[in-house]
Amino acid sequence: MSADAQPNPKQRANVAYPPEPPIGRDKAAVGALCVVCGDRACSHLYYGVAACHGCKCFFWRTVKSGLSYSCRFDGRCSISTAGRNACRYCRFNRCLKSGMKLEAVRMDKKNEKLLKRKRSDVDSDEFDENQENIETIKSHYTEDSLILGDKAVIMNRGLRNVRVF
Repeated sequence: MSADAQPNPKQRANVAYPPEPPIGRDKAAVGALCVVCGDRACSHLYYGVAACHGCKCFFWRTVKSGLSYSCRFDGRCSISTAGRNACRYCRFNRCLKSGMKLEAVRMDKKNEKLLKRKRSDVDSDEFDENQENIETIKSHYTEDSLILGDKAVIMNRGLRNVRVF
């Protein structure tokens, strides 16, 4: 290289090292604890709170799948690093109480509909109508015409489920 060589003007010559974090971005303090289980939190906020990777993934999976849990001990389980997997019901409630936002989980249209359906109460008229449709379909087919292996299958067109007997 010659002594009078200059850097290409397109190169970034005035970059501060290490790079500064973006201004205005919410960051959890390095070394902060997960607000759900007390484990070491990741370097930034997940769903609005400082959370560890395990609790972040647990919350995402629960919301995305529309899962609901139950507790054997009336919601009084202790959630800690050692026992965070013992009771999913209490862990998910702790996520919500800690400030994790359901609406922060990105959902595709199929999962949004599933979540709305799970949240809304089942209308008893709709349930009765579905039961009537199932009985009608059962009466139109004989078991011989629907034997697949050792199971009789009744497919409900226009309904949300398939009954296997």
